[in-house]
Amino acid sequence: CCRDAERLLLPTQQMAQNMSRAYNALRQQSNKLATFADTRVDTLTGLSSRKAMDESLSMLLAMKQRYRSPFAVALVTLDGYQSIMQEQGKAVAESALWQVAQILTANVRETDIVARFSGGEFVLLMPETELDGAAVVARRVRRIVQRDTSYTLSSGLASAIDGDSDTTLMRRAEMALNVAHAGGNNCISQHDGFEVAGVPTTPFLLLDDAQSLPHEKKREAATSLV
Repeated sequence: CCRDAERLLLPTQQMAQNMSRAYNALRQQSNKLATFADTRVDTLTGLSSRKAMDESLSMLLAMKQRYRSPFAVALVTLDGYQSIMQEQGKAVAESALWQVAQILTANVRETDIVARFSGGEFVLLMPETELDGAAVVARRVRRIVQRDTSYTLSSGLASAIDGDSDTTLMRRAEMALNVAHAGGNNCISQHDGFEVAGVPTTPFLLLDDAQSLPHEKKREAATSLV
């Protein structure tokens, strides 16, 4: 009788084992997908991660090489991030980063890419944009952050040139950022491929002032008024 019962139960036990293995495989696959997603999104700010930014930068460089499509990079830092962290604590520093991230996202085009680079640094990738257009964006976000928060930003700008790699382009943006910091923070500098120069923080067209313009014309209109 016991053997008969075991034979009757065997298919059910095998089915349960198969289902268990299937659920475990599904769980492992879900964990892998979640891990992949996590690597592309900065969990604090919701922006693209550095990994995702690196991939986008490589794609833009390929477009530049093949189609000569211009694009610009802005390396943006929250001034005094380390001091905020040390003196006011992690929670305040993270809140500051989140505020800046929201302002950056709200004041770029849909085609632009905003990423958390490292610590208090962000990167803006701006397709079909020359240095003067990048300066418009940098001025805009600098002023809005200063107006709407208790923090300031500094930015280093560079545009892609023939023969650039991700390393050479980002190095120029970093050189420009270092000059901006040397100017006392809350500054913008740009590297034109030959030298670094400061960008005057003159009045510009705010995004809110251009809502009546077609979306693709906002940056061009802002550029003409700077």
